Amino acid sequence: MPSLSQRDSRHLLAFVAAPVFVLLAVVFVSAFAAIPIERFTRDPADLAVQHPLWGVVSNLGILLWCTSATVCAFGSHALARREQRVTEGVRHLRAATLCTGVLLLDDLFMVHDDLARRYLGFGESVVIVLLAAAVLAYFWRFGQQILAGEWGLMLFALACLFASLLVDQINDRGLLGKSSWRYFAEDAPKFLGIAAWCGYHYRLALSWLVPVSEASRSRAANDSLHPEQVVPRATA
Repeated sequence: MPSLSQRDSRHLLAFVAAPVFVLLAVVFVSAFAAIPIERFTRDPADLAVQHPLWGVVSNLGILLWCTSATVCAFGSHALARREQRVTEGVRHLRAATLCTGVLLLDDLFMVHDDLARRYLGFGESVVIVLLAAAVLAYFWRFGQQILAGEWGLMLFALACLFASLLVDQINDRGLLGKSSWRYFAEDAPKFLGIAAWCGYHYRLALSWLVPVSEASRSRAANDSLHPEQVVPRATA
């Protein structure tokens, strides 16, 4: 079995150290704030004594956010290693990772709905403006690449997410009554928007990586040929 390289050892250490840090942070907060440790570690459905399928659409949305961020992060790392430099594609995928990660954390921990107001004194509108600024900065920097790609998915994602925010504001003013369907009117377009966002960034990562992969396969096939079968490369 081949031994781990120094770089692989560092990566292994990082993947072990990160969850250990999270567990230590949870223990510290539990002791400092006198909050039972189980509230940080058990499943929310167990803590709330609710059916495990409650909030299934919201949970699936979180998984899609996470998938999108992971695909972009992996794509940027793979592309940077292949090219041995930071290309525009690497920058684009890194920016997409950061932007998606911010949206993921906001949705997962209900930052604009609760935590920002509870601990930072920020109103919901302030956090939404900051999130919108992050997304606009992403589009401002990489707008040309986005328009040159499969921008239809991105346009659909933005339209759905904007519609969800609009319905949320209408709900806050009680204009949709008290029916439970008012939540569906908000959460359905949000889920569709997240799915489209994930689909776009999956295609984005693929568009940067596939040409490189095809070139690598071509070189590998050429190298596997016998000397008399090798196709000569064109020279300038």
